[in-house]
Amino acid sequence: MYNAASTFDNYIQPRLSMYAGGIEYEVGDDECQLSQGELLWLGQEISDFLGIEMKVIYPTPKVPPEISCGCGS
Repeated sequence: MYNAASTFDNYIQPRLSMYAGGIEYEVGDDECQLSQGELLWLGQEISDFLGIEMKVIYPTPKVPPEISCGCGS
């Protein structure tokens, strides 16, 4: 489960992905956007049913590179 976040220039949608045997399954798509709360609930229900732990990953904001003149100051 990726938690929703904002970077400096855009919004990252939350998403729920499941991995089995090297294959990734993603719940929802661009046409059927589930809310963050719905994805958290669904992820918890699936992890409870399967008896596995759900991991929530919080994206790190992207930091734009510093503009430098190359003169060391």
